Amino acid sequence: RLAGRVRHHRTWRLSADELEIEDQVAGQFTSALARFHLDPRVRLTSPPAKSCVMLELGPWQIEFAARGSELSIEPSQYHPRFGTTIENSCLVCRLNESPAVFRFRWSRR
Repeated sequence: RLAGRVRHHRTWRLSADELEIEDQVAGQFTSALARFHLDPRVRLTSPPAKSCVMLELGPWQIEFAARGSELSIEPSQYHPRFGTTIENSCLVCRLNESPAVFRFRWSRR
């Protein structure tokens, strides 16, 4: 268990065109982050706003929206096998309330 008796509970909801993730964090903590590492083929098609960004993967347009957190994009790396490093991006959400809700919604372009 984390210091401060922090408890984390995550709920996943999946439908035909959406994935919703709800994080509940309780206890004493100074900060909490949710990280979503993107496939290296995913392109950012809009500059990130405070809580939303548009993404693209092949024929798919993906909207990522966060509620209860502030969104930033960080460089990251993907290691598909030993000795191989591929640059990618990571969606980083700094939680400022609980529950925080993250939604990926996709459609064909």
